[in-house]
Amino acid sequence: LGRRERKELARLLAALTPYSCTMLEAMSFCLDKAECAVQIAHELVEALLEADLSLSERVLRLFLISDVVHNSGSVIAMANAWCYRREFEAQLPEAFERLHAAYRGEESRAASEK
Repeated sequence: LGRRERKELARLLAALTPYSCTMLEAMSFCLDKAECAVQIAHELVEALLEADLSLSERVLRLFLISDVVHNSGSVIAMANAWCYRREFEAQLPEAFERLHAAYRGEESRAASEK
């Protein structure tokens, strides 16, 4: 991805809402740039793990990853879109372990504040 595409991806991630139009725009960007699936998958996983995100922002980013994975197997998806499945399969287990550790840290911090 070039600098402009990375900025566009960051803009799309920041603009995600529960409404289908923003999710569709972000998913379409990812599938249209399927030749960069390795880098985009890495960017999406890193964006999911950003420290200052709210729970709802993390959920929206998980929905986007889910949509990309689901649609990467579509008959009408770009030729390289299947690569997303491979990349997320490799990266998400560690990402979920890190999310779990962060959740446990928040949980224990909240308990100690009581």
